[in-house]
Amino acid sequence: MRGPRLLCAALLAVLVVFLPVGPVAGAPLATHIPWNPRISIVWPHDERGNFAPVERAPLVNVAVDLFVHGTLKSVPPDFEPDFMDLMVVEGNNLPQRANKTPVKTTYTVNGQTFPRWVFNDVPVKPGGQFHFLVYLIPFRRAGFKFNTTVWTHAPDARTFLPQPELPPPCLP
Repeated sequence: MRGPRLLCAALLAVLVVFLPVGPVAGAPLATHIPWNPRISIVWPHDERGNFAPVERAPLVNVAVDLFVHGTLKSVPPDFEPDFMDLMVVEGNNLPQRANKTPVKTTYTVNGQTFPRWVFNDVPVKPGGQFHFLVYLIPFRRAGFKFNTTVWTHAPDARTFLPQPELPPPCLP
């Protein structure tokens, strides 16, 4: 009987950690709280702004939400970072600045409004693998800290190891 309970508990923990969930009400701005800029959506499109599959899209829009570290507490709708930038890595090359200014928008979930910053028309090579990450410059508050996420955009974003390292042998 203990085995099924343990399995259910483990499955529930995995679902809680990995299922996407929406943001919750805004957090007060504080200098000691680290922030997480999280890439929420990467939308591939053509030159006219129409959706296009990753294999054919020359441009993407990258949408970023800001949260209190380790939570889904959004920054308040009137929050304005001094500087937010998008780094782009093609394949395994060095990171490059996207040289795009994000446009602040808002979206509503369950009657609550949240801010979102969108980097529009970021150029990519159709069918290529690109990694995006966002960083912030401190916003005139001492002690400002942030963490970030990485989003991989590709027709197949899995990691391939052509010559994987074998695990060490088990010791008795």
